[in-house]
Amino acid sequence: MATYQIYELSARAVMSHASEKNGVYTFALNRSATEHSKVPGAKHEQDSCAMFHQLMYELQGNRWRERDEEKITALSDVLFYMDFAGIFDRRGTSKTQRTRREKARDMFRPQGVTLDFGSGPQRYMSFERSASMSRQSRLSFIRVDLYEPMRRRIMMHMIDTN
Repeated sequence: MATYQIYELSARAVMSHASEKNGVYTFALNRSATEHSKVPGAKHEQDSCAMFHQLMYELQGNRWRERDEEKITALSDVLFYMDFAGIFDRRGTSKTQRTRREKARDMFRPQGVTLDFGSGPQRYMSFERSASMSRQSRLSFIRVDLYEPMRRRIMMHMIDTN
């Protein structure tokens, strides 16, 4: 089975680079800050799944085929997972916890977050999560230019775009 290089980033590390203006936080990390936001010790490798196939079809066309035992890096600047562990803990009432929740809220705005995985700055929006990811406080983010095409693919082109 093929594996995909998909990075996992720490929401806390990304938040440490937030800028605040008029009560709204923005996130624009350069290459170094993005690199330092990767979760240390994470595998940054995922087994093949339907979403990865659909992303590859979107990027490479419908003739693309996965090969066994292949390590695919084409998605490493397209999709990533963000670890929000401890961010949404409602028991945390300290100013630090409240600020973290405000910053997390602003990550979900249409502007998303801007990161540089080595191919220049790109904007990313929150995307999908499985039940397992929700339990682990993880969420995927996808490059903005692929958000709508992938949303349509996942919905099997049954969504109204009006």
